[in-house]
Amino acid sequence: MSQPSSPAPHSPNRLMGAAIQYWPSALLLNAVKLDLFSFIPKQGAASEDLARKGGFSHRQLSLMLHALVAHEFLEKREGLFFNASDVDAFLNRNSPAYMGQALRYAMDLYEPWGKLDQTVREGLPAVPPERHLGQNADQTRNFVRAMHDRALAIGPALISQFDLSHARTLLDLGGGPGTLSLLLTRKYPGLRATVLDLPAVAAEASLILTEQNAGDAVRAVAGSYLEDLTPVLGGETFDAVLLSGQMHQESLENSGKIVAQACERLKPGGTLFLVDIMVAEEKSSPRFATLFGLNMCLTRPEGGVHSRAEMEACLQGAGLAVRKQGEIPMDFPYYYFLGERK
Repeated sequence: MSQPSSPAPHSPNRLMGAAIQYWPSALLLNAVKLDLFSFIPKQGAASEDLARKGGFSHRQLSLMLHALVAHEFLEKREGLFFNASDVDAFLNRNSPAYMGQALRYAMDLYEPWGKLDQTVREGLPAVPPERHLGQNADQTRNFVRAMHDRALAIGPALISQFDLSHARTLLDLGGGPGTLSLLLTRKYPGLRATVLDLPAVAAEASLILTEQNAGDAVRAVAGSYLEDLTPVLGGETFDAVLLSGQMHQESLENSGKIVAQACERLKPGGTLFLVDIMVAEEKSSPRFATLFGLNMCLTRPEGGVHSRAEMEACLQGAGLAVRKQGEIPMDFPYYYFLGERK
C-alpha cells in the first residue's frame, strides 16, 4: 500500500520579505528627516563632504548612502553621489516642487502602525487624533502641510473631473489646507471659495494660503462639518460644495450626516463633488485602499474606508441626483461622485 504523498514544502521567502518591507521605507523617511537630499548638489558630492556638511558620522552615512543607491533613491558615479531625478524634484528642499512634509507625516505614522495589534484588540486608535489636529503643534503642522503637498501632486487630476465654469461660490467642507480650492480658483478666476475646518487646521491653512498668494479668492474659517454650520456661515448657500477625503475619517452614519450638511448648503441645482479612497463591494480591493483603511483606524476612532455603493447611497439619501461617477486616473484608487441638488 503506497504512502500518501507529503505536501510540497513552502518557502518562507514571501513572509520574510513582507516582514521587512518597512526597511526601505525607513531608509527613505530617515533620509528626508536628515534633509540629506538637500545637501547633494547637482554636480554630486563625496560621502566625506556630505558627512562634514551635515554633521553626520561618516561611517554610518556611507552605509546609508550606498543603501540609497541600491534602492535607486541616489546614483553613484566616479565616487560621487547624486540625487535620482524624482528625488531631486520632490525631496530636495531647494526645489519648488519640494514635498518633504508629506513624507514627514508618513514618519509620524510609524508609531501607530506598530500598535495595530492594540487597536484591533481594543477598538481604539493607537494615537489620539487630537495629536495632529491641534494638540501637538509639530504634528499638526506636518499633517496639514502633508495634505497640502499631496493635494498639489494629485489636485490637477482631481479637479479635471468636474466643471465649475458656471459657479461663483464654493464651500470646501473639511478642506484642510485649502489646496484644492486654491487650484480651482486659479482654474476659474471668477470663483470664490470658503474652506471650513477645525481651528488648528484652519489656522495653518490661512498661513499656506497667504504663502500661495491666494488673496481674497480663498478664505479659511474655523468650524466642524459634524456641527451646525450656522454660527460660522450664517444662512449662506453655495453654487458648489467639495467633499474631498472626509469620509475615510468617519463612520458610515456620520458620512451620511456630512453629505446632508453639504446638501443643505447647496443652492437649488448646485453641484456636490465627493472624492475619496474607496474599496470595491467585496472590500478586499484595491490593495492600497485596504491598507489605507487600516491606517485611518489607527488615527481616527471611526476611521476606515467605505465602498462605492455605500457612498452613492449617502448621496441619494440626502436627495442628490448622481450625475456622474468614476475612477480618477492616477496611481491611487480615488473614486468620485458628482451629485446635483434637485
